[in-house]
Amino acid sequence: MDAVVYDGKTAAAEQLVKQRARWINTWFKYWSLAIMLFFRSVVNFSWNQFAFSMMLLRPPLFILGFVGLMFIIINIIFVPQLIIVWLVSIACFFLLFALALHTFKADRSIYMALIKLPKFVYYQVLALFKARAANKISVATKHDVSVYKKDYYETDRN
Repeated sequence: MDAVVYDGKTAAAEQLVKQRARWINTWFKYWSLAIMLFFRSVVNFSWNQFAFSMMLLRPPLFILGFVGLMFIIINIIFVPQLIIVWLVSIACFFLLFALALHTFKADRSIYMALIKLPKFVYYQVLALFKARAANKISVATKHDVSVYKKDYYETDRN
């Protein structure tokens, strides 16, 4: 028996930027509440509050990546000898990532998505700059159902 699952993705780059701008806006709007929840979790010795506050405090991955890159650059400026440590660490990350994809026999679509990752990060950065005005431009994300049908019927279904 076949099942068709509709996973609502945005159909156009403009929609993606608007959607992500709303999400980023929300993160910046509520991160202070996550900090308060973190301190409350320490006072209450509450594992659930702590775990949830950690999830809320983590910024979007592209921001985390840029902050990490900034620290790498600062670190190399002040302690240039550590460039070897950073290069080995980055090489290990990519090697282990590739190994995980190979070990778990990642579908070809995963590799194709990775090729588009720089473009996606570019759209994320655009969304970051539009995040302040996200509530003014907020509209419902439109989904193109024909895209889903096309993908479903063109997929090799053995």
